[in-house]
Amino acid sequence: MSTNTSLEEYITSPDKQKRNNLTNVFYAISMSNNFIMQARFISEEGKEIIRVDRKNKYDKPFIVEESSLQDKSQRDYFQIVSHMKEAKIWHSRIDLNIENGKIEVPYKPTFRVAQPIIKDNKFVGMVIVNLLASEMISGLKKSTSFDHFIIDKDGYFITHPNDEYSWSRYTNSSIRLYDEFPLEAEKILAGENKGETFYSFQLNDILDNEDKVILILKPKIAYQSTLFSSNIKTSILIILLSILVNIPLAFFASIAPSKLQKSLLLANQELRKFADIIDNYVITSTTKTNSVITSVSTAFAKRYGYSKKELIGQKMNIIRHPETSNNLYSELWETIEAGKNWQGELKKSW
Repeated sequence: MSTNTSLEEYITSPDKQKRNNLTNVFYAISMSNNFIMQARFISEEGKEIIRVDRKNKYDKPFIVEESSLQDKSQRDYFQIVSHMKEAKIWHSRIDLNIENGKIEVPYKPTFRVAQPIIKDNKFVGMVIVNLLASEMISGLKKSTSFDHFIIDKDGYFITHPNDEYSWSRYTNSSIRLYDEFPLEAEKILAGENKGETFYSFQLNDILDNEDKVILILKPKIAYQSTLFSSNIKTSILIILLSILVNIPLAFFASIAPSKLQKSLLLANQELRKFADIIDNYVITSTTKTNSVITSVSTAFAKRYGYSKKELIGQKMNIIRHPETSNNLYSELWETIEAGKNWQGELKKSW
């Protein structure tokens, strides 16, 4: 989303048509993944310019009317991302979705991914996607042998076996790690992964956010005798491996294969419906390493005044303007061949 041509065009010279084009791109991408709860472009002032919402993973996304867009300049994620100096990916805490200053009920556990848009060394806006984290959370809580706790670096419970104590940072619950593990809380926060009543695992390398999340497994009384037998290492290893696999695939792991297959078929059907949107509004081309064109979008062909058939098989210099220097094209191809994104301005050949 953040490197899309439609976004670049809107930022350079915003108008209604370009905003509509960009909205269509955000909508098509949201349609392709039913764990995207929100996809937004927020201006440098913190105002929502484009917002696509989804109520739950079973509903289709919808475009939020301009009159309902909000000012997010005071939200923590805007304050952080707007001060980033590089266009790097930022990951939020796992928290609860907030609308109009209030926590949304029923709770919607949310994980946000954002990237600042930097132009001429200046922040000009940000793209942010809210992902539904409920599948990941519920997947981690299912065990017949252990009670599962997820805490952040300050000892607040993100999840607790008793739902009343979950999300203690955001709700009225005052219970924290020291209340549940009074004798071993310091060990857990210090990174020790085993105590008399717990096993803990650092998950920050996976989630890569400021929560510094720790997963705690507390053996249930009914299973303690089993766990402290010769099978204890095997039991812990199986659970840990399950968790490590579950988190990267969290949004899919809880779906039964038949449901997943059905969802994928539906998603593919919807994607075909919206493929034309991308093709008509996004200028894209694919080439071989020798710059021979293998495919182009309809938008690309229209922009340069050719048909797709005329372009495919030709080299990219077919659209080269005679006033464009060789140095510029050398820089472009060296950048692309190095696996990086090239950004700049090219004159059209007509």
